[in-house]
Amino acid sequence: MMEYPDFIYAGSDELSLKIFQWLLTERCRPKAILCVVDKPRGRHLQVRPLPLVEEAKKNDIPVLQPVSLKDPQVQERIQGFQAHVLVVVSFGRFIPDSLLAKFPLGSINLHPSLLPKYRGAAPVQRALMNGETQTGVTLFRLVREMDAGPILSQSAFPITPEDTTGDVLEKVFREGAPLLLRLLHQLAVEGRVRGVPQDESQATYAPKLQSEETRIHWDRKAEDIHNQVRALNPRPGAFTSFRSHRVKIWKTRVIAHDTVSHPGEILPQRHTLSVGTGRGILEVLEIQTEGKKRMNGQEWLLGARPASGEAFGA
Repeated sequence: MMEYPDFIYAGSDELSLKIFQWLLTERCRPKAILCVVDKPRGRHLQVRPLPLVEEAKKNDIPVLQPVSLKDPQVQERIQGFQAHVLVVVSFGRFIPDSLLAKFPLGSINLHPSLLPKYRGAAPVQRALMNGETQTGVTLFRLVREMDAGPILSQSAFPITPEDTTGDVLEKVFREGAPLLLRLLHQLAVEGRVRGVPQDESQATYAPKLQSEETRIHWDRKAEDIHNQVRALNPRPGAFTSFRSHRVKIWKTRVIAHDTVSHPGEILPQRHTLSVGTGRGILEVLEIQTEGKKRMNGQEWLLGARPASGEAFGA
């Protein structure tokens, strides 16, 4: 059986949950879970435990959800678990140096990009929006500057033209979980893993998405809109409007690259929902009008029956 160091696991979202569940199947069990405070979620904004918290409690693993990580009492409690390593996967909070110093073997942060590219809160979404054909997962040591610590391990994988953020995060999980497990085993055996400094001249940034970035501007190129749509799938979704109703576009395909037409115009096609853009034509494969279920383009056409010249975003 493989040997692992005692560690605390910090996370908050679906990726951190999946990797946590996978570690448990490999008999790699943290001493405790560090998670953000529960917040109102869902349609009725009820305060419910995060899925990671529920999973930890189901497996009888202590859960810590402090308001402040700088609080000396909080840090003392964390130190009381006598963990040697802090493992961080999509935690979403700044971890102070005073807390990092409590872990003799340091920290491991899993980041869904090939650092130093796409440091920040939205690396997968930004990579897709920019039309990248490759990304990966990086394990690095936390330092004060965001996502700038020494690289401990890395793995690259391709992005296909149809991959969504959900698809890429699934690849991050498949590549990242075993990568993390091997590094934890290496730490247990060797005591320390040397990191490689990041090349600051190659650093790029992936800031948090702003609400305006989810609106489709049909005067852009078809390829750019297609990249926006897949970057915002599964959440929050790229949106436009039709007859004063908000409409989300979930899946598209570029069917012409250089055709010139009126941006947003729904083109006369019998069985496909084709839309003009600033350059090129986009086929909408999956669409959702506000208050209704998702449907394919043909189903939407049969229900909406757009008149000649009608357009999205008009």
